[in-house]
Amino acid sequence: MQRYKLSILIDDIGLFMGADKRNKVYLAIAIAVTILSAAYWSAYGINAYSTFNEFGDLGINAYAMYYHIHYPSVVGGLGYLVFWGHVAPDQLLVLPVFFLYQSAITLLLFQAVLMSLTGLLIFFVVQKLLGSSAWALVFCIIFLINPGTHGIMIFDYHVEDLLVPFTILAFYFYMKINRPWFFASFALLLGALEFAPIIGFSLALGLFTFDFLHTKDKRIRTERIKLAVSAILLSVLAFLIYLYIISNLSSAYAASYASIPGYFKVIQLLPQQLGLFYQNVASGTSGLSYGAYGIYIFYGLLVGIFCFGILVLSDPLVTLLLTLPWIVEVLIIKDFSFTFISLQDYSYVLGGTVVAAILGLILISENKGIIVKMLGRKNPAILPLVKSTLLFINFAILAFSPLLLVSNVNPHVTDIWQAFLFQSNSTQEQAYSQLYSIINMIPDNASVMAPHYLSPHLFAREYYEWPQEQYVFFKPEYIVVDFNTSVATLWQFGYAYPMNEQQFTANYINQNGYYLYAENGSAQLWKAA
Repeated sequence: MQRYKLSILIDDIGLFMGADKRNKVYLAIAIAVTILSAAYWSAYGINAYSTFNEFGDLGINAYAMYYHIHYPSVVGGLGYLVFWGHVAPDQLLVLPVFFLYQSAITLLLFQAVLMSLTGLLIFFVVQKLLGSSAWALVFCIIFLINPGTHGIMIFDYHVEDLLVPFTILAFYFYMKINRPWFFASFALLLGALEFAPIIGFSLALGLFTFDFLHTKDKRIRTERIKLAVSAILLSVLAFLIYLYIISNLSSAYAASYASIPGYFKVIQLLPQQLGLFYQNVASGTSGLSYGAYGIYIFYGLLVGIFCFGILVLSDPLVTLLLTLPWIVEVLIIKDFSFTFISLQDYSYVLGGTVVAAILGLILISENKGIIVKMLGRKNPAILPLVKSTLLFINFAILAFSPLLLVSNVNPHVTDIWQAFLFQSNSTQEQAYSQLYSIINMIPDNASVMAPHYLSPHLFAREYYEWPQEQYVFFKPEYIVVDFNTSVATLWQFGYAYPMNEQQFTANYINQNGYYLYAENGSAQLWKAA
């Protein structure tokens, strides 16, 4: 009776069932939630794509994939590892998927399915490590309803989407002391992008600390620590390899700068980021105020780390090490964009947070850790209460998230309904129709300059450029112009055009001999004379 009072609904589903049947019910729910997540976010992405609400990163990543397939001689050599500003070897695994259907929608669907399946992966990892299908389902649900997870899937495609699943896989095989699969999954984690060695180093250091402090079995502790030390050394080696690749690519760009589209250049991205990090650590400021972004810092910590509540506090040091890269970005470098739930930056922390929460649950189940000492209870009384509290917290986080999506800091969407539905009014639909009629007039493979929110629709050509590039690489045959803010949000609009309509016409069109080729409402197509 006491168990019934303290347990939550998720435990009561199979209260009168046998253990095997109950586990099957939990697995069926996890599969259903995963399918629902993949279906919803796929539909969401397609709808956002069709209404020009996908951001430019989607189109430019599709452009990079398209270039790798159709212009390999231009990409060439080490450049084949570069996908729009990132050295990202793992994207070569995505390339065959894109080859089958060369559309920006392919990347959206791949990302939605990948992140949804990661929730199911977490279910199996928790089930195998803790022997509890109920807890496995809780972890799966928390991950899939987390706004940080949604931020990885919406508005864009990013190479960072592979960080979380490979972090979870590497952690699982580490705990199982499965050397071949651990090194394979850890190598894939390191291959996600040039910043991944920092994530890998943090993961390995956190796992080393956990086993050093808490694992009493000498044989298991020794074997795991060997893996952790190896992973630390591999992270350092991968970091040096990335620096070497970036240095060589930068030299190649200097020799043939004009022939390489800017979207494929790395140009010392990693050294610049490291320099910024050391500069901000030394000065303690990035020019931004904690007070002005206080709500985002609080909410970011809630979404990125404390979505698993007290589980991550069982050993605060281990949690700190596992989530350190993201914490440093937010609290030391003061890059508060890492807290925006409409961006992909929670990919840098959610993997480590899931690992920290699983380790915390292991400690509580073994009557270890700070939480057990503070509450002075044994785990049968603690765990059901923790389970119900976690679900409540995360549904509250999910309910509040649309308010931040429509904030003044990063408004990709114009109202709270669009945050989850992307409903369009008649004015917007008319503007979309006019713009579609214009972009459909552009011949295949003709060079184009168009705002970033059109890049998912126009990337499949040799030359595509955003207005702010100002002919760095080529003079386009066509320029698409639409200053109607009904097409995109004001934030997108300001980013798409670096100047007002009069300045744009004077600097881009009049000076370069373009004439008005077609017009439909506010949408215009200019063609080179």
